[in-house]
Amino acid sequence: NAGTWLIGRLQTERDKKRLVDGLEGAAAGAAGADFEKTIGALAPRVFLLHNTHETKPVVFHTRWALSYLAGPLTREQIRRLPRAATAAAAPTRVDTAPKPAVASSPSAASSNAPVLPPDLPQRFEAGATLAPFALGVARVHVAIPGGGVHTRSFVRAAPLSADAPGPDWSTAIDLGAEPTSSDSPSAGATFAPLPRAVGQAGVSKQWGDALADSLYRGASVHLFECKRLRLVSKPGESERDFRIRIAEASRSDRDAKVEKLRDQYASKLATLDDRIRRAEQAVAREKDQASSRRMTAAVSVGTTLLSAFLGRKVSRTAMGDAARSVRRVDRAAKQGRDVDRAEDSLDVLQTRRAQLEAALAADVAALVAKLDPLSEPLATVTVRPRKSDVEVASVVLLWRPAGTNAS
Repeated sequence: NAGTWLIGRLQTERDKKRLVDGLEGAAAGAAGADFEKTIGALAPRVFLLHNTHETKPVVFHTRWALSYLAGPLTREQIRRLPRAATAAAAPTRVDTAPKPAVASSPSAASSNAPVLPPDLPQRFEAGATLAPFALGVARVHVAIPGGGVHTRSFVRAAPLSADAPGPDWSTAIDLGAEPTSSDSPSAGATFAPLPRAVGQAGVSKQWGDALADSLYRGASVHLFECKRLRLVSKPGESERDFRIRIAEASRSDRDAKVEKLRDQYASKLATLDDRIRRAEQAVAREKDQASSRRMTAAVSVGTTLLSAFLGRKVSRTAMGDAARSVRRVDRAAKQGRDVDRAEDSLDVLQTRRAQLEAALAADVAALVAKLDPLSEPLATVTVRPRKSDVEVASVVLLWRPAGTNAS
């Protein structure tokens, strides 16, 4: 018969359904009110207010939320209720409310699931004997150098024991995906003991903070970096695939450097080619002159000998002709030596050009080998997330079959 309803955030679908059924019956006059959707979307410290004097409910946000009411009745308290109702003694007021600051958690193996604080949900896998695990679901966003964000999801399970204060997330194993579980345990299941700290309020936040700190310290991304090309590998990219990408990116860079090296040798080769061309012309000219002088000397000597042979006396003129013929022969021989010197100069220039071409080929080969992507030195870059990049989605108490490895 309450005319004012204040509904906060609910933990289970069963409680939400029961409340929605009663609320819809009490709010028959509020046409079109979708209570189930509204209640399911309530955030912490946000409440739904339904007043029978209003036409529709109101959602409002409070700065503080404080309740003096006890939590749900435990199984032991429920068992005491019939005995209190049938007691023969005079009616007395039975305080069935549990202490609000303590939630029950077994210190030894028990056949009853523990009652936990509202902020720590618990899930159950199928099994007869169940052991407690802290299950954390989180995402880590890492900013990649050069642009982009790499997001990685984690589902980690850390075993709990009665003699440990809480889960050790550094030794937890990533399950890859959330295991199949339900809101209620299998019939007849027994439960291993829990740490006493699990029954305290705020344990869910403590576990979530510890998980976030563990991922902040250990969820780094390791990348390859090619400093020469200023390239960074992608998350999960192998060294081989990264080198293939380096080869594609370095091809144009290598061609440009080889072309620049050829340009440096081009002026030297052009100078040698010009000198070789002039030396070849000099050799040809010297050969023509030597051939002409040899011909002239031969004709002169032949004429002088023929005149001396036919003449009866050796005149002064004949002797002069013979001397001139001898000089012509000497000049012809000298011209032949000039041809040899010109050819030697040409050979030297051609040898220098061959050596310069060999040096160019060696420098090009060395440059190509230096720029070989297979031998390119790579550095390792470690990218760490910021604390604000770690997003813990949920932390729950997960009951798994005893002896089940976290993996």
